[in-house]
Amino acid sequence: MGQLLLVRNSTDAENYRLIEEAHVGGFVLYTKGKLLRTKQSVRRLTDDLQKAAKIPLIIAIDQEGGRVQRLGDGFPDMPSALEQARTNTCYYWGDKMGRELGRSGINVNLAPVVDINSNPENPVMGDRSYGKNADIVIESAHGMIKGTHNSHVLTCLKHFPGHGNVDTDSHVAMPVLNKTLDELEALELKPYRALHTLDTDCVMTSHILAVGLDPDEPVTFSKKAVDYLRNDIGFTGLILTDSLTMDGILSQADSLEEAAIKALKAGHDLLIIGRKRLNDEDEEAFTADDIINVHKALVQAIEDGDISEEQVEASYDRIMSLKRLRLNY
Repeated sequence: MGQLLLVRNSTDAENYRLIEEAHVGGFVLYTKGKLLRTKQSVRRLTDDLQKAAKIPLIIAIDQEGGRVQRLGDGFPDMPSALEQARTNTCYYWGDKMGRELGRSGINVNLAPVVDINSNPENPVMGDRSYGKNADIVIESAHGMIKGTHNSHVLTCLKHFPGHGNVDTDSHVAMPVLNKTLDELEALELKPYRALHTLDTDCVMTSHILAVGLDPDEPVTFSKKAVDYLRNDIGFTGLILTDSLTMDGILSQADSLEEAAIKALKAGHDLLIIGRKRLNDEDEEAFTADDIINVHKALVQAIEDGDISEEQVEASYDRIMSLKRLRLNY
């Protein structure tokens, strides 16, 4: 069960507890003090984590460029996605950053962002997006994916179905994307249809209510939305949640445990338990105990028949297949 959890890094003691007690499938690295500020500290951390795990870990990071990059001294200062698109350097930066991540023991970059920034009032996207034109977003993301894969670092399209035309930040509240399915297909969903067959390894969903996919449940909790990505678009890789600690999605559940259960029932393969905010180095709202309690709640939900064993086994098989084929397990 723990293989379906992708959790934030913390102190060495908490990291080891999460590996030993929750058997987590991997970590998402966040900046904490000086922890990720040098190449040596990053490599030391990733080596220590892998040595502690019986099954190789997914070690992921949000290294988009611009406002969202977790790595510090010694690492290239990567321009924003918008600037990469403007200068036609997406492949270059994918290749360059892929090499840096690979040498540092990081095997998944939670990028590229393929949200189309069609609403200039969007409070969270801006220059994290390659632009407001779907074709430019597709071409730019394709270059970034190809460059990153040169170093055998995996990539993740985000944030399905699209966070570019909402007026609320899902880190703090639940955005509503009030479009029909036809309207979504005409813009937001285009990158997923174009890129999902290009060896894209993962797709991250977004904490939004996408009315055209499901008018009743946010995408994170929506089997209709996840089934659309899996069956209608045809994506066969791993489907990840965004961090379940974000207030936008926690406002729709009674607890972190309930949010995790609902997201897994919707069809996600990996549940991310990360940080609440986009860039907040000091915030540490959830502890190893909280994550271990999520693991226990998921196990109990399976034993009670609330979560299908067959569904969990299918997710586990996808995760292990990726680890065998792409992470040399």
